[in-house]
Amino acid sequence: MAVLLVECPDQRGLVHAISGVLLRHGCNVVGNQEFVDAASGRFYMRTEFDGPEGSATGQQLVAETLSSLPTGAQVRLAQPGPKRIVVLASREHHCLGDLLIRHQFGGINARIEAVISNHAVLGDLVRKFEVPFHHVPAEGLERAAHEAAVR
Repeated sequence: MAVLLVECPDQRGLVHAISGVLLRHGCNVVGNQEFVDAASGRFYMRTEFDGPEGSATGQQLVAETLSSLPTGAQVRLAQPGPKRIVVLASREHHCLGDLLIRHQFGGINARIEAVISNHAVLGDLVRKFEVPFHHVPAEGLERAAHEAAVR
């Protein structure tokens, strides 16, 4: 399985053009999400697909997709796999606890590299899952300064 990521100026027929390229290469779409950002007039599409062995190299697929899209399109092929993520948390435990449990048992397509919170209260919970925890307090800081400290 692979993932085709597309960003381009919006116009009619984009989903058809992109899925047509995949069809011509013998690929089967197994998941698709697309949307248009009305403010910028940009179209975004993420398509998961399977293809027969040797149907097309990734470069051929990307090149043909690009040739069927408007000028200024960006297309890339990605392999689905765990993403490395950092979770930003507040003092609420329920959502973070759910993510940590799913992570522990392979229920999310990600590796949690660390948790950062502006409150220290969740540190013990995070450490139980052997994930690094970083407390970055926000008190007395402007938003930009706190965001810089988090980075």
